Amino acid sequence: MYVPVPEPGASSDELHERRLARERAARKSAERLLEQKSLALFEALRASELSQRRLELALWASGESIWEWDADTDEVRITRYVAVEAAPKVDEVLLIDALDQIFPDDIEAVVLAWRLHVSGSTAEFDVQFRRNDGQSWVRSRGKVSERDAAGLARRMVGTSKDITRQRQQDESLRLLGHAFANSRDALVLCDSAWRVLESNQAFHTLSALPHGLSSRTDLAALLPALPMALNREPAGAVHLWVPDCRLHRPGHDVPVDVSATPLPGTEQRGVQWIVSIKDLRESKRLESQLATASRYDALTGLLNRAATQHALRAQIDAAGQRPLPMLWVNLDGFKVINDGLGATEADAVFARCSSRVAAVLPEGWTIGRWGGDELLLFGRPGEDAQSGLAVGRAALAAIAAPHLQGEAGISMTASIGLAVHPEDGETTESLVQNAGTALRHAKNSGRARLEAYHPQLDDHGLQRLTMLSLLRKACEVDAFRFVAQPRVDARQCVVGHEVLVRWHSAELGPVSPAVFIPLAEDNGLIDRVGRSAIRAAARLAARLGHLGRRERVSVNLAAKQLQDPLLADVLLSELFAVGVRPADLELEVTETGLVQDIDGARRVLEYLSSEGFTLALDDFGTGYSSLSYLQTLPFHKIKLDRTFVRDVSKDPRAARLVEGVVDLCKALDLHVVAEGVETIEQFERLCTLGVPEFQGFLFHRPIDFDAIVDISRNL
Repeated sequence: MYVPVPEPGASSDELHERRLARERAARKSAERLLEQKSLALFEALRASELSQRRLELALWASGESIWEWDADTDEVRITRYVAVEAAPKVDEVLLIDALDQIFPDDIEAVVLAWRLHVSGSTAEFDVQFRRNDGQSWVRSRGKVSERDAAGLARRMVGTSKDITRQRQQDESLRLLGHAFANSRDALVLCDSAWRVLESNQAFHTLSALPHGLSSRTDLAALLPALPMALNREPAGAVHLWVPDCRLHRPGHDVPVDVSATPLPGTEQRGVQWIVSIKDLRESKRLESQLATASRYDALTGLLNRAATQHALRAQIDAAGQRPLPMLWVNLDGFKVINDGLGATEADAVFARCSSRVAAVLPEGWTIGRWGGDELLLFGRPGEDAQSGLAVGRAALAAIAAPHLQGEAGISMTASIGLAVHPEDGETTESLVQNAGTALRHAKNSGRARLEAYHPQLDDHGLQRLTMLSLLRKACEVDAFRFVAQPRVDARQCVVGHEVLVRWHSAELGPVSPAVFIPLAEDNGLIDRVGRSAIRAAARLAARLGHLGRRERVSVNLAAKQLQDPLLADVLLSELFAVGVRPADLELEVTETGLVQDIDGARRVLEYLSSEGFTLALDDFGTGYSSLSYLQTLPFHKIKLDRTFVRDVSKDPRAARLVEGVVDLCKALDLHVVAEGVETIEQFERLCTLGVPEFQGFLFHRPIDFDAIVDISRNL
């Protein structure tokens, strides 16, 4: 026990005062220390509250929530900071209930990440998942903050954040990056000095620069027009558009369209530019094709109708009052080729005819396609009608040269009308109109000819209408007259006769069959004319039969008659009426009649052959000759056209051609008749070539039936 020792010489009161003073000093010291500690504690509390507040503000600004998991309760305590001044919102839910707020497809991944972390397999828990609405996304991160002695997790703390907008932005950036990289147009990101910062594959391909060299490339050197365009724009331009400029690349320049959009600069970088470069080579090629298509015919490569008309008008303007010849060319019977051989083969024939005509044109002449089977030709100012006639004759010869089309040997002809500016027309329209009038006259005069326009032809259309009206009346009253031309063998003995129709109009006088037969075919009258011919042939056969002569009578069948389902009935009824057998009648069919409907013609001919009629292929070699006709159709004979016969005595090639046809027909058991024999030299040469039967003016001209009967009676 402490016992104070009195100081020497000090009274007890003094001692007491001193003791009190010491106690007061000690108490004040203690108070100061307490005050200091309290102040330090206060400052620490203030700092903690400030840190907490700062944390809360940071969490609010970032949109993150804090969550804590307690293993003892298996609860998750979630603290959300929903407003700056508002108190945080706290929810406590069981872990199993928290999982119910996750989209079903994502729960398995979340649970797996949780288990891996609480087991110590991962350093942290970090997972992204969708809420159960399937649309919004959350990122949750956390870490075990407490484990027990066994290492089991007792507590985990973490944060959660809605990342829906971030994912949308990431997806947008991904799509933009994909679009940038895979755009068909070249895309470039440049700095303010036009140095390339980024570029896509299309730019490397277009500029011919490899990837390694494109970075920092001076785009202004490749596209000089770009900085020049910027210099022309006012300050602050929001878009540059440089159409149809040149991109320099190794070897050659490329035409391009360029657009550039500025990206606002920042403190770290200046203005940047997004530059789009469109390659115009393909569009230029298409423009060229369209320009060509608008001016040239795709099949022939010639000027099309519009371009031809424009060129003709320009040539007429240049001619003034000087002459300028123009020819309108139309292929004869082209529709028959189109129907029989098909559009593709017909196009090939027309293209070949066009190229042949183009090849014979004099220098300075223009040729264009005027229609489906028509050409228009015109010369230079100063050339006269004689020049046009010479070109027209050359065109006729070029078209008439033999064509080889597949198995078919096709002989083409054309009709041509000539008109001369300014005599026959001072304008394009009048010149074409009058050339068309001359062309129609050439058609109506037998085709395969050239006609020059003259004013009298303007009356021809009216004449044609008048003739058609009179032809209809002639059909109604059967006003036709029939003659026959005998056929002979190598001994010049008559072996048969071909019936031919004649028409003598009281108003028009005698009308050539070359004129009225096509008119009848075009206007649906050929069936009536054909039936009259069948009746006349049956009567002639009957008269010859009464004389005991078996000279077969032949009659021509038109294409329209082959399409008549009653043809066989008409033939048999006419023969029956006069007591004539089918074997006494020979039916001649032209190749044009076959081409229009080969399958239908085959059925009709097979039936007529089965009835006993003799079938002949007439005018063989003039139009659409095909060896398949001889093989597949039931013909008994062919009649060689006069074009084969004309040069047979003078041209070795013509003779070899006839010899080849005769040998082929013998192999196929076909009889051969040569038509148009006019000279003794032709007859003798044909005999040496093996032709057994003949017809022509050398032996007999067409004569009336009474004269035919007299000849037969005297044999």
